[in-house]
Amino acid sequence: MNISKERFEEAKEVAREWQLYIQEHRESVEEKFHDTMLRMLKDPMNKIFLIELLDQSFRSKNPHRVADQIEYIFSKYKGTSFFSAFEELLILSFRKVGIYMTNISVPIFIKYLRDDIKNVVIPGEEKALVEHIKKRKAEGTRVNINIIGEIVLGEMEADERVDKYIKTLQNPHIDYISIKISTIF
Repeated sequence: MNISKERFEEAKEVAREWQLYIQEHRESVEEKFHDTMLRMLKDPMNKIFLIELLDQSFRSKNPHRVADQIEYIFSKYKGTSFFSAFEELLILSFRKVGIYMTNISVPIFIKYLRDDIKNVVIPGEEKALVEHIKKRKAEGTRVNINIIGEIVLGEMEADERVDKYIKTLQNPHIDYISIKISTIF
């Protein structure tokens, strides 16, 4: 595909104008998120760490199992560099003390994590999800539903995931989902 130099420059100018508009109209919550994303993207391992942490933190209902998995992930990715000083302190507290008090620390950890990512990862409960989709549609934006949970550990879990996708698609408000082969096979 050949694009004229003039058309290419026009596209660059439109993109620059959009970016300036976004920067000028960003809310404080968005600004905090944007700063976190900039820190995260400086090192690709940060992104892999975060995806694995999000994927594993919400899987089990057993606080001891969740704590073990979180500790494993933090040990595996020692060089993460996108946490604030306060978050580093919370992580250290969790790893030194919270790991032994999982019935208290894990719900607090998960609540903090959910609060921190609530503008990017929304709850899958139908009421909250439908409200979010309606709000985005009113803004002229489509929502891509991506059900968290990357690794499938067997055919039974894959079948459960397929059922989840089918149920999701039966919601009349949802018209767009992402399905990863690794979650169904």
